[in-house]
Amino acid sequence: MERSEVLDWLTRHTEHVHDIPERLLSRCETEVRQHAQEDAWLHARDIADQHNHLWRHFWGAHASEAYIAREACRSLAEELKQNEPVPVEGHESDLVDNDVLSVLDPEARAIVFEYVHDLALGEEHEVWKEIVRFTRKRGRTLARDEHLSTDLSFEGTNVYSETAVRVMGILARDFQRRAHPLRLAATRSGNVGLSYD
Repeated sequence: MERSEVLDWLTRHTEHVHDIPERLLSRCETEVRQHAQEDAWLHARDIADQHNHLWRHFWGAHASEAYIAREACRSLAEELKQNEPVPVEGHESDLVDNDVLSVLDPEARAIVFEYVHDLALGEEHEVWKEIVRFTRKRGRTLARDEHLSTDLSFEGTNVYSETAVRVMGILARDFQRRAHPLRLAATRSGNVGLSYD
């Protein structure tokens, strides 16, 4: 459902809406975007955590930490690409806070939920593409950012799985931070009170 259709319906049926339709729709959109972003990044974190657990049970040959980081991130990005989450129809109330929904009569709520679901599909898809891009890029920047070794000598390398576990832990941490960008920004600025969860 298109935004203009929903706004038109809400404007023509003000008896079912106990708020200004434009403001209400804007709040819905903001909340859907925040929830879609958080849900997608947390889903990616869970996948990285699963990989972390799996790597603990493997051994593998020795390789440079930088090489392993690139390969592990590339592999995870491919898996993420294949496992994009899709918002489930019927769970739209999870995407919009109750204070927004409480101003809608049941008929208006049904119309808004249709729009919310369509919006969530698009938002989560865009965030997921960003997550895949981020994971690929992170494989190229990890060596520098996390001081991973490029040493190729046997003594200077680790077993593949040891470094892969470390990389998955770093990615899980990165994904967690991106799930809550306002909290992360507040922490960086020293103003921890700014959080939307």
